[in-house]
Amino acid sequence: MTNTNVNRENTMKKFEINHATKTIIMPKSIAKAASTYGTDAYNALVELQSTFPIYTVKVREVKRTSSRKDSKDSLKGLTFE
Repeated sequence: MTNTNVNRENTMKKFEINHATKTIIMPKSIAKAASTYGTDAYNALVELQSTFPIYTVKVREVKRTSSRKDSKDSLKGLTFE
C-alpha cells in the first residue's frame, strides 16, 4: 500500500511555476500522466490551477542536442592531416 500524499508531493516537485510569465510548466511525461483523471499528476495539476487560476499551463519540451545528421555535416571535409 502506497501513501498517496508522498506520491503527490513527489509529483508536485516536477512542476515549475514562473510568476514572471504567469505559467505553470510541466515535463511531457507528467503532462501525459495528468491527462488521466484521478492520478496523482492530475490532482496536483488541478490543485495548482485552483491556486493560480490566471496562470497558463505549458508543457516543457526536451531540447535535443544534435542529431546524427547534424554531427555528420559538421565533420564534412575534415581530414586526419
